[in-house]
Amino acid sequence: MKERGVYLVPTIYIGEYFIETGSSNPGLKKMLELTQKHQAEFERMAGEAIRAGVKIVIGSDFGGYDARLNAREFAALVRVGMTPMQAIQAGTRVAAEMLRWDDRIGTVAPGKLADLVAVAGDPLRDISELQRVIFVMLNGKIIKTPNHPSLQN
Repeated sequence: MKERGVYLVPTIYIGEYFIETGSSNPGLKKMLELTQKHQAEFERMAGEAIRAGVKIVIGSDFGGYDARLNAREFAALVRVGMTPMQAIQAGTRVAAEMLRWDDRIGTVAPGKLADLVAVAGDPLRDISELQRVIFVMLNGKIIKTPNHPSLQN
């Protein structure tokens, strides 16, 4: 993968989510069984890919759970071997490169879309800070958040 520039989107947290929450859906029950059986090996292989220098991206094609839980993927990547900065870049710069949108998104630079989030703490010290977003800007416009009235326009 590294040699050919292939990106890996491991989506580690979704397995943890189903282990934590379970499911009564027969199809999802089968997935849960397989996840419980293979999660440790899957995480080991994701760690090997990280150590080998494979380009890792945060993303998911699974829409069956609260999208705010996607932020937990940062912590999952740190747990399997990324530094907090590498995990943040997997969700920003590297993801933009994979999509070939790095001329528009992924980093803060003049001419790029101002899509930003802010947290109160330092995610380089505690990556779970990314699960506690207090500010969101989308294309340069502050998005109103019901939990933070001070950010209302």
